[in-house]
Amino acid sequence: MKSVFRFILVGLLGFCLSLLAAWWVPFIAAEPDPSALNKQGFEQLYKGNPREALQNWKNAEAGYRKLGKSEGVIGSKVNQSLAMQALGLYPQACMTLTQTLTLENNLCQSNGSEPQDLKHITDSIAAIPSTPATVAGLNSLGDVLRVIGHLKEAHVVLSQTLDKGKRSDSVSVPQLLLSLANVERSLYLEDCDRYDRTDNPELRLTLQSQLQQRVQKALDLYREVSVVGGDSRSQLFAQINRLGILVLSKQWLEKRNLQVPLKQTVQAELDRSLAKLESASFSEIPPEQSIYAQIKIAESLRLLTQYERAMKYARSALDLAQGLQNPRSLSYAQGEIAKLLLDRGQPETALRIFQQATTLAQAIHAWDAVYQWQRAIGRIHSRRGDFKRAEQAYETAIAALDQVRGNILAVNPEVQLSFREQVKPVYREYLRLLLTPPQEPDLKRAVLVTQRLQQVELENFLRCGDLDLVGLDQISLPKNTTVFYILNLGDRIGVIVQAQDNSLHYYSANAAEVENNAMNLITNLQSDEFVAVEESVLLPFAQALYQQLIEPAQQQGYLPSEGTLVFATDSLLQTIPMALLHDEQNYLVQKYSIATTLGGQLRQPRSLPLGSPSTLIAGLSEEAPSFALPQVPKNFKPLREVEKEVQDLKKATNSTILLNADFTAANFQAELAKNNFPVVHLTTHGQFSSSREDTFLLAWDQVIDVRQIYQLVKRRTEQDASIELLVLSACETAKGDRKSALGIAGLATQAGARSTVASLWRVDASSTAVFMSQFYKNLADGQPKAEALRTAQLMLLKGEDTRHPYYWAPFILVGSWL
Repeated sequence: MKSVFRFILVGLLGFCLSLLAAWWVPFIAAEPDPSALNKQGFEQLYKGNPREALQNWKNAEAGYRKLGKSEGVIGSKVNQSLAMQALGLYPQACMTLTQTLTLENNLCQSNGSEPQDLKHITDSIAAIPSTPATVAGLNSLGDVLRVIGHLKEAHVVLSQTLDKGKRSDSVSVPQLLLSLANVERSLYLEDCDRYDRTDNPELRLTLQSQLQQRVQKALDLYREVSVVGGDSRSQLFAQINRLGILVLSKQWLEKRNLQVPLKQTVQAELDRSLAKLESASFSEIPPEQSIYAQIKIAESLRLLTQYERAMKYARSALDLAQGLQNPRSLSYAQGEIAKLLLDRGQPETALRIFQQATTLAQAIHAWDAVYQWQRAIGRIHSRRGDFKRAEQAYETAIAALDQVRGNILAVNPEVQLSFREQVKPVYREYLRLLLTPPQEPDLKRAVLVTQRLQQVELENFLRCGDLDLVGLDQISLPKNTTVFYILNLGDRIGVIVQAQDNSLHYYSANAAEVENNAMNLITNLQSDEFVAVEESVLLPFAQALYQQLIEPAQQQGYLPSEGTLVFATDSLLQTIPMALLHDEQNYLVQKYSIATTLGGQLRQPRSLPLGSPSTLIAGLSEEAPSFALPQVPKNFKPLREVEKEVQDLKKATNSTILLNADFTAANFQAELAKNNFPVVHLTTHGQFSSSREDTFLLAWDQVIDVRQIYQLVKRRTEQDASIELLVLSACETAKGDRKSALGIAGLATQAGARSTVASLWRVDASSTAVFMSQFYKNLADGQPKAEALRTAQLMLLKGEDTRHPYYWAPFILVGSWL
């Protein structure tokens, strides 16, 4: 339904622009052709033909240019951006708008771009003349920035444009208010997602207060649309969107059983919103917009289990769609009716309608609809025990997801924020189907689905297209290498073992028991007093996890007596160093070298050259200006021992050093550009999180986040000069973040690193310096990366003062272990 929501907004803005086009005609069009072409473009857009609309508007632009009418040119370019949005071409739409409004193009970059200077954006918008066309263009730009995930920038653009509109008493004010409310809605959903990704009680309390403010701000803006009056269409969509955010909030709060003031606010507002629903009028908006508006209402009512009312709106939408003979809107109307029938216990009828909706969507390549209907079909077949047809439906759903990810899932924050609830379950349900009795587990296909899921999750995190990763099943594994895929299947934790001979084996454990042991272990690992926690407190949980996840493989003979274990772990297990698992005699690291991957995928493995590789070492030992930046945690202190670590590494490596004031982002980028360093070692504060914005490293002068790290190494990746080994020696995972290891994988991927060594928590600086010196000595001696890491860890484990897991366990190797 997210694409439906976007289409409503695009169509609404388009209708506003059509009124503006009519206003422009007497003043700027000596000939009727351009304005007629504009009108035809809107007619095509309403009929669901955005490509034809785009061509009409390009022709209109050419006509206005021939007449020398700049306002008409701007209006036609803005219209073109609407067609691009309807086609899912959001970055292109953004570029078109920034060029038309003479704003900087980097405002639109969704990958590798630096955070925008919000004051610069404000000043740039202030310099743009206030005309109907430019105000409409800025409104559209704000909408597109929201869609591509630049929420702060979208908020600034729309707030500044709203001020322009209010000063000129513009008819655009209702639509600007609506767009700004939608940004607040996206910010609210972002905070909901952050709440779900953390177990940190302090952060959750902060977010609860922030959620109350966010939802109230959105509701106030939706209400203000009706107060300013004038545009009945904006008022209708404000009412629909207001109902939508209230329903989402109610569902979210009830699912988490939160008894907070927000709950009372939502229920009171929801009652008022439902009471106003009957007076909603659809007669003044184009039929295409009316269809999606009523589908959206039907969806909200269905989620409230008001099935009769929901069916009334869904059938009205279906009747309109049949009259228009628009396959896309007809497919969505059928899909909503099928959902209602399924919720009311009529699976057979629902199945038939889902199949009809799929056929319509496939015919026009509406993959965003196909994946939803095929997932529903798969669930129905699975419940009926028709596993073959269920598998086929899930395969089709995943193939459809692959089609839409590039244009929508990779850039749209609302889809990203609901990734866990809308996209990930498609893969999860398919995995359960493949691995759950009574049918024989299809292990080969399950591995492929697991790899795809984790790659999609990483691409979703980075908001980028297909990553150049290779599955472990496609690699000739070295001798004595065993791979463990550990999967969350709901009530079970599934384990697929890829043995040395590449044969696949499967067993499972009770999910609640595994999660209980994992959470108890993580609580201790992330405690500020971890170094004081006795090993006897940790061992029961480390041993229980070994018994549940590793011991069955040992008992069945799949585990080598020595060698390398590669883990592709899921959910909260990603924040546990697998080296810490214990077989009641030894830690796992005492027998095996250990590497982790995200979903069993990595860049093509390659060994480091023999000897001492050329290394770029950068670090901070003093308090830097970047410590004062707002996104930096207040508990970050100078790392005094870093200077010694750097000097020790200088002796062990062939290195170039950037220390303290020399370690600026510009100097770092310059060194990477002019020298081909196979190894990059960063000994500076950093944090890994499942949020892109909260994953960063500190340079002397600024924060380097996931987006910027790509920009800094871009020239190297373009020349195929990848970093063989990236070492992050003073970083930590975000406290309470179950998916913080995603930040490690994301940062390593953006840096183009084949292998990454990182710390999961901040460690004593003195022991880290000793550890790193030994690690590099091991590499120089020709040890593979995983073995070099293990040997250095064992050195600390054997030390009288450093045998506690606090000192040796946080270091993990992500990626190639060779």
